[in-house]
Amino acid sequence: RIFSTTIKMEGTSDGDVNESMTDLKVLTGILKTDTSKTLIYDVHPKFTPYSLSGQRLLGGEYKVDLGRGDLHAFGGKFKNNRGGNRINLYGMRYTTETPDESIKYGIQFVSNSLTTLKGGTVNMNSVLGFNAERDHSRGTTKVEYAQSRYSGLGDDKAYKIENTYRKSKMF
Repeated sequence: RIFSTTIKMEGTSDGDVNESMTDLKVLTGILKTDTSKTLIYDVHPKFTPYSLSGQRLLGGEYKVDLGRGDLHAFGGKFKNNRGGNRINLYGMRYTTETPDESIKYGIQFVSNSLTTLKGGTVNMNSVLGFNAERDHSRGTTKVEYAQSRYSGLGDDKAYKIENTYRKSKMF
């Protein structure tokens, strides 16, 4: 087991009320084994573009290698309130590949709760998604689908199909 920390501080004396000489930018504790990794306090979980793109959270993150696949879970909140809301995020992602290792795919679920600071109203939002990727002799094909549900507003869907083609000799 390996334990490490990352600490980043910045400071300024230019009179800006948003900065100070003791502004803690990043503090992360990391516990790592051969098959798992646990992060605490400052975490930046990232799944796929439609489900979670690496927002900075105060919380925890856990990744474990399950052999052919892996499991990634996190929970936390934004450091600062946004738009008069306290935002908490939770999520889980499982990734694996086909037995011949030709296709990698994953399924993910992300949920957030927005609690208004005045009145305490809670809105729940969630995203359920699937993605797959296949490398082939002439490029890569990627597919992603996500469906989100917003309390009181309904559902939305998004998809992306991307194919990259490479030709080794043009002339």
